[in-house]
Amino acid sequence: MVGITGGEATLRPDLVELVRSGMGGGLLRGNFLYCRAGVTVLGLEHDGRVVGCPVIHSSFNTQGDARTQRVVDIWRSRFQPFRDRGWLRQGGCASCNEWPLCLGGSMHNRDDSGALTRCTANVLKQGVTGFPK
Repeated sequence: MVGITGGEATLRPDLVELVRSGMGGGLLRGNFLYCRAGVTVLGLEHDGRVVGCPVIHSSFNTQGDARTQRVVDIWRSRFQPFRDRGWLRQGGCASCNEWPLCLGGSMHNRDDSGALTRCTANVLKQGVTGFPK
């Protein structure tokens, strides 16, 4: 998924598309660069909170309360932070050439304001090119 061009590591769209299509290893989500939390999956916590994903600890994760709302109504009317990812194009993502491939990466790599705490594309590049992790 990573290629070296002119000494610089970049994500190869052809390989990303191969993984996205389910080939090249059959990843559980089809594409590990793009998080499906709140798009095709949700979580229901022990206290009734309806969340995009149980491993996301940021405040934007909670979208409703199953004790007082119907889950289907929450699903249909909430989860915009997960579905409209434009708000994530900030910081390092603002000018990143890899944005069309990852759309900001996994949501659990974001803090409460949406700032990136770990870039999946950079982690992949560092692992391939031998840069310190």
